[in-house]
This record gives sequence, structure tokens and C-alpha cells, in this order.
Amino acid sequence: SESWVRRVKQERREQGKVGPATKRRRTPKWAGEAAEIRAAITAQPDLTLAELRSELGTTLSRMTLCRALRQLRLTLKKKS
Repeated sequence: SESWVRRVKQERREQGKVGPATKRRRTPKWAGEAAEIRAAITAQPDLTLAELRSELGTTLSRMTLCRALRQLRLTLKKKS
């Protein structure tokens, strides 16, 4: 709306603000367990996410573990 644009322009002119007021920089829930995750995958690379969860004894969800593995650049390898 016009009033919003007017307020943004006024803030920029008076305060020099050009970006959002706050930025969220959260640490992920799994960050504290990153070393344990790496060790478990190194020891047994063929674990499923459910098995990894029980191996770690954690309350993290399977999706959280999946995201952690992706960000740590670890993959689950199945025995063939």
C-alpha cells in the first residue's frame, strides 16, 4: 500500500535502514550431536534413519536427522 511505501522511504531517509529489522540465526537442534552422528555413520554406514535414531538414543525426528546428514554431507550406504 502507499502508506507502507511512505513509511519505508521515511525510515530509509531518517535512519538509513534498508533491510529487515532482525535476522534469525538459530543453531539447529542436531548441532550438539554432530560428532555422535558422524561417529555412528562412520561405524555403520548402512543404518536407516530409524536405526540411527535409536543408535544415538536421541529424541530428534527422522526428518531432522535427514537434514543433519544432508548438511554434514554424509550419506547412508546400503550393503549390496
